[in-house]
Amino acid sequence: MVSRSNFRKTSASSSAPSPELFKPNYSIAEAALLIGKSEDTLTRWCKSGKLPAIPESFGSRQSFRIPQASMRVYFQERAQEDALGEQLKLVRQQQRSAIRHGDLLEKFRKSCLQGVITGRPFSVYTATYYHDHMRKFFDQFSRLSYVSLKDRLLDIPAERFATRDKLFKAAICFAKFLIQEKQAEEALIDELKPLKPKRHLPPKRISVDDDGLIAMLEAAKADQEDHLIVMLLAQTGLRAGEFCNLKIGDLDLKNRVLTVTCGKGGKSRVVGLTETLTDALKGFLVGQQGKNRTRPLAASYWLFLNDLGKQMDKDGLNQRIKRIGRLAGVTVTTHAMRRAFVTINANKGRSLVMLQMACGHADIKTTRDYCRTSEQEMIKAMQEWG
Repeated sequence: MVSRSNFRKTSASSSAPSPELFKPNYSIAEAALLIGKSEDTLTRWCKSGKLPAIPESFGSRQSFRIPQASMRVYFQERAQEDALGEQLKLVRQQQRSAIRHGDLLEKFRKSCLQGVITGRPFSVYTATYYHDHMRKFFDQFSRLSYVSLKDRLLDIPAERFATRDKLFKAAICFAKFLIQEKQAEEALIDELKPLKPKRHLPPKRISVDDDGLIAMLEAAKADQEDHLIVMLLAQTGLRAGEFCNLKIGDLDLKNRVLTVTCGKGGKSRVVGLTETLTDALKGFLVGQQGKNRTRPLAASYWLFLNDLGKQMDKDGLNQRIKRIGRLAGVTVTTHAMRRAFVTINANKGRSLVMLQMACGHADIKTTRDYCRTSEQEMIKAMQEWG
């Protein structure tokens, strides 16, 4: 009868015996005093049927009379919930005392990095993200189960689909880890699968068309590094993390190739460089050596640095791209540049298989989903078909 939020309030205090009930019916004010809730709360309970009551009218105002039977049922259920709450509290304290030391979660993070759970190692970012999601989960719950994961997912607004989806994936991965550690039954996975979040709103997928890309290149011309960043993202389709992890030694300008050593899932790949992009990279490296002679261009050095002279991170890169986009009048993110790479080249008739290899996608369906060809572009292309 009592909601989860109200249950927390009542179970936080010691269980009090239900009061002696003598009257056959109670007014809202009398019941509120006995139960320890506000009159507005009691009125809402009566209207919703949560607390069975008899409606009464006083002119234009409506109120309720609450039968003694309803009051008795309420206090009986609250007493049961209080007793159960005290038992759960004791169990949670015992279990959390071990979990909060972080040993299990740290072992989970290391297992993600080493590829022990799924057979392939996760990136540092993914392993840390999963670890943090489960740490927050265990701050609220004592064990991973259908009920606890459902409650945690309900705490996250449905509009934040990405957060809910990542939590679910982290929970499934942690369940696999528990099974490997002999701390859970294999049925746990099947128990959790029905909770997989589903979108109720279309995904917000930003992309950039040919005109927008030209405008960004024009807006970035005043700064050599900004101009190169736009070119490199637009012509290689690199992820933000891959871009930030580029080192000078990853460039082979003689053969016009770039090695991506820190791809998703720890995979490496090689992408080609256009002649224009190769020349821009050469000019940038020469400019860097002249700009800061204290930074020798060793192969192990990061290709791009932030304003503090340290490795550029994803947030810094994204903010830089957004700033260039604002100058060009274009709404853009680093991932939008990756979609633009696929869309623009697909519209030019380039092989989808080659684009899949360039992007490092495991499934060609993902590459196809990156194509954001507009209806107007389709119509224009069809009008030119022979």
